[in-house]
Amino acid sequence: TCKHFFTTSLPACPSSCSNPIHKMGGQTSSPLALPWSAGTVEEIDRVDFLPLLEKACENDNVRDFWEAWEGVAAYRKFSKEANPNDNFDTELLDGNVMKYIRFGLHHTTSPEWREAGIRVARTFLYIGKARTDLVRADFPACLSMLTMSNEDVGVQQGMPVAKAPANSKQVEYSLLAVDVMSELADWDDFVPMICKVSILNFLCIILNQVPEATEKVTETFMKVVERPSASQSSANLNHLREGSVGDILESTFKTISGLKGRPEAVPVGLLAAAGPEGTGRLELEKTKWKKTVNSLSNISRVLATMLKFEHEIQVDTSSIIRVFDAFGHSEDDRPDCLQMLTQIARLLYWVCRVSGDVSERLLIKSSAQDIGSLDFSLNVLVRLWRKAVEIHSMLEQVAPGGNQPSWARMGFADSRYQQFCTDDLDRSISISVDSPAYAEKVKNSRSLLCYLNCLLWLCVAQPAVRWKLRQVGFMKLHLAFSLRESEIVRVMLSTVRNLVDSPVAQQSQELMRFFGEACLSLLHEATHHAHHTSARGGKLSFPMDQVWLLLDTLSVMSLQRGLQELFTKHRIVETLSHLAHKFEDPQKLAKLEVQSLYIAAQVAILPSNRLSWVCSDTLLHANMTQREKDWKTGKSETPLWTPESLYPDRGAFKAKLKEMANLPSTGDETLRTVSSLLLAVFEEGRTGHSTDDVTTRTLRPIYQWWQANSTARYMEYKDADENQRPEPLRRSLCQLLEDAYRRQAAKEALTCMETMRYCAPYESLTALALFSRLALEKDFKGFLSHQDVLEALLGSVCAGIWPEAREAAATLANLMWMNYDAFHGGRLVCWLKFDGAKSLFVDAANVLLPMQVGDPKGVELGKGMYKSTWGITFTQGTFLRLHPDGIQTHQVPGTLTTASVCDSLKAASKLPYKFLRNHTEPSPRNFTLTCWFYWDANECIIQGRKVLVQTAQSDQHPSMPSIFVDHAATCSCGSLFLAGDGFCTSCEKPWKASAEPFKSSTKFVWVMVNEDMTARKEIEIPTLMPGWHHLAIAAGEGSAFAGTLFCLDSWPSYCKNFWPRNDFYVIGNFSGVNESGVAGVYPFGLIADFRIYADTLTKDAIEKMCAQSTIVDHPDRLMQKLASMNAVEILALRLDVPDTAVECLRALGSLATYAPLRSKIFSVCGRQIVKMLNSPYPMIKRQASRVVANMS
Repeated sequence: TCKHFFTTSLPACPSSCSNPIHKMGGQTSSPLALPWSAGTVEEIDRVDFLPLLEKACENDNVRDFWEAWEGVAAYRKFSKEANPNDNFDTELLDGNVMKYIRFGLHHTTSPEWREAGIRVARTFLYIGKARTDLVRADFPACLSMLTMSNEDVGVQQGMPVAKAPANSKQVEYSLLAVDVMSELADWDDFVPMICKVSILNFLCIILNQVPEATEKVTETFMKVVERPSASQSSANLNHLREGSVGDILESTFKTISGLKGRPEAVPVGLLAAAGPEGTGRLELEKTKWKKTVNSLSNISRVLATMLKFEHEIQVDTSSIIRVFDAFGHSEDDRPDCLQMLTQIARLLYWVCRVSGDVSERLLIKSSAQDIGSLDFSLNVLVRLWRKAVEIHSMLEQVAPGGNQPSWARMGFADSRYQQFCTDDLDRSISISVDSPAYAEKVKNSRSLLCYLNCLLWLCVAQPAVRWKLRQVGFMKLHLAFSLRESEIVRVMLSTVRNLVDSPVAQQSQELMRFFGEACLSLLHEATHHAHHTSARGGKLSFPMDQVWLLLDTLSVMSLQRGLQELFTKHRIVETLSHLAHKFEDPQKLAKLEVQSLYIAAQVAILPSNRLSWVCSDTLLHANMTQREKDWKTGKSETPLWTPESLYPDRGAFKAKLKEMANLPSTGDETLRTVSSLLLAVFEEGRTGHSTDDVTTRTLRPIYQWWQANSTARYMEYKDADENQRPEPLRRSLCQLLEDAYRRQAAKEALTCMETMRYCAPYESLTALALFSRLALEKDFKGFLSHQDVLEALLGSVCAGIWPEAREAAATLANLMWMNYDAFHGGRLVCWLKFDGAKSLFVDAANVLLPMQVGDPKGVELGKGMYKSTWGITFTQGTFLRLHPDGIQTHQVPGTLTTASVCDSLKAASKLPYKFLRNHTEPSPRNFTLTCWFYWDANECIIQGRKVLVQTAQSDQHPSMPSIFVDHAATCSCGSLFLAGDGFCTSCEKPWKASAEPFKSSTKFVWVMVNEDMTARKEIEIPTLMPGWHHLAIAAGEGSAFAGTLFCLDSWPSYCKNFWPRNDFYVIGNFSGVNESGVAGVYPFGLIADFRIYADTLTKDAIEKMCAQSTIVDHPDRLMQKLASMNAVEILALRLDVPDTAVECLRALGSLATYAPLRSKIFSVCGRQIVKMLNSPYPMIKRQASRVVANMS
């Protein structure tokens, strides 16, 4: 009887069901004396029907129970046609019909009764009151009891223990149970009950033991996790994880993943011989194959959702690749199976997204000869990608307004489209273009394209995979950005946000720029769409959730300097301002203002947008050469870069910031914080207060705030939260370094989005931008060089997110730039130690990049300064060029004040460094030059002139020696006669006519050329003993003394109202040629410890320097302090991201000027730095070259 049972099409059934119970009705042939006559089902009344049920239950006669309900089924069918508004089922519920249904559900001895109760109860699911009664009756548990034998179903109150089906009847019961369970999963009433451990165990047992039930069981799991509410889905996933459902599903996926790309073919001869049986066998194979395909789709969907919600499961990617290999062909007549391919692509996408190493996930381990390599996996993915692209292109052409309006003219494409217009799993079934099946297939094709595109983005972000994808022909990287379905846009933007926040993906600047341009295009579309209106409240072309996701993505992008420059070029601040006009809701507008301010703040702290002497390569290419020349020569009084030309516009932007910074306490705290920090960055300490006031009122409070909110403390706050501690435990720098090594080994990386729960990444970067600016000034170097501040900065480099590590490394590098010599009281513009034979172009002041010409010689053994190897001997044809344009201590090159990965050194060397305050800006007449030189009178007599400094050529003056020593004699006219001049400057007698006096003369003269190169000061020095001597030339314009102090050892000579020319181009020789055309004929000889200060040193400071016989009091205390704090190891950790690496290289290059650190730098990261010499990015290549040069 049960095979001919009944049901009706429920008026509010949530899903169509394939169970036979939903397809039956008809007449009864029961011998029961029913109160209505056959064929007159309209006479049925619940008053007559309910006693029949009561009698069947009293007699424990399931056959009578079936036959009574058979009449109801007939009435339901009649009522649906004759009176759709009939409420017969409700009347049955009011008559307590659930009492008799529960009798069948809870029957302890007869599975037939339980089956009858289940089939009848199922017909009432569309009624809320019935569902409530069935929840009380624990309907899902009743389904699990259907498969048990009578002895397994006790009368105890405890939950029954599910067992595996033992025979064909129990298999039939199992299929019924899971079919109904899948239907129950459509209703929120039953989902919590399905998530119970006992029910999950039951479903998992059926999944393992009844292959025919795989489709329905996996469909149930899929419905459980795909709830409308994300919180409910997350809670359900937790239940599935506790029940180990993920592992069981993964095992099932692996078992059935060997599916062929089409149903198993039955030989034609066998079909002809078998007749109807052969046809039946073919249909059976098709049905089995389709169910397996649907099962793979359902399992993939559940596993992908579990991964999405951060549930740890193990997925065998080799099984996924094999499925793709079997179904990814487009050149044959295989079914498209787009739904399954989409869900498996989604699964692989999430597997790779949560994995730390995509290449490892795609590496298949197999004994097959053609499988087992990354190349195989990538080839399969690209082949499937081409199939998806082909379908996408085809659908774009047939869409309204497509390129091909008539398919009759398209030849092969027409046949391919006809194949597409068939059932997803059966080519023999055609579907119309206006059918739901066609719409679903198109949706799946676009989703497949999206997930494959996003998956391949994840692969492209991996350096080990990127070049292989290029080899196998991966193209059309942009297609996902052309899709506009809501779900697809969310997936696409979340992928981009994840990638731009990933240190691994940041290694490809081209990929980041591609994402940046695509997202800017989306922002422009969202803002300036056809529905755009200038009035507030204009229609948005994107849904709100997509707008927030897009802004989140742009916010993360704005952390990278290359994208900051791109955003500047596209004037993103103005675009965001236009977007704000579309919001009327104050809460949404406030949220938009926060996101916009995050982006604007990061764009504003780009060095070329913030530092007036720095220009980007983009601006350099904008025909700036003539403007620069006019400004330098005085033809134009307008500087090349002014506060008005910085971006965003300082006037309007600062006014907006002040407005947000003064918001009431009830306003948004983030707006006030970011605005206040950005205003401090723009002020740069120019408040009119003293240095101590700025430090107390601005610098110290911001430092304390940053120290508490830095992303370097993320793990401390997270650990305190997880262990419910009121205060986080501070970690030492050594502990942070150990954690960093552990994360590096595990390939774990901290991201901006992850840290926002406990820290303030955007605000921290803004604060560090202020620190890096103030670190260039001597007034603030003292505070920023304190032990605790240095530990915090190194901790940020070590444990912070990559952009914060970049800004912290920049601060450290700027502290070492133009290092302040506190012991002698001056700012070093140039410090050439010459502390080794190869240390020719190492500027320990970290301001210049000197260039060696020729091959000067190292000091002879035992002859070096400081009882060491200090000293370089300049010989004929050798010299050192300090700067291509020469340097002046009041116009210090800003070349090494910043480093952006895509720029060149040319961008930072266009204008001299701009000091913060007028009183700290050096005067052209205030500078000091000191050096040690080795004196050999005989050598000087033989050679004659020895040039120490040469000026640069300008439009007004030629290049000439400005500081030199010469062999002198007394001319017959009584004047000094310098051998290097060739004639007497008084009587103009030529040198050859007066050569005789030089043979016996022991006079030597130091010569200095004045500032306008119209006169020179000749200082005759006393007789010097052979050996090392100290030279100091201190020019000043102070109230105590106006002129120049010339000190040779402890012998002073005062030159009142005389100032040497403040121009240093070449040292150690004269680079020009003599009348014979020979260059470099005035080598100075052996010198060491050459320094140029931007301040006037006192006589006491000079005497202290002269008295030094060791390097203990040298001005490299900061390097020594950083060396003791493992700065080399910490900076070397952050060479993975180019944006961060370039600033870390700048800091390492400065540390390499300290000799004890050179070998350590090479041992820690020398090989990695040498590889960077071949970097495609000019600034990385240049900074790496500097490290190698200083290190060697």
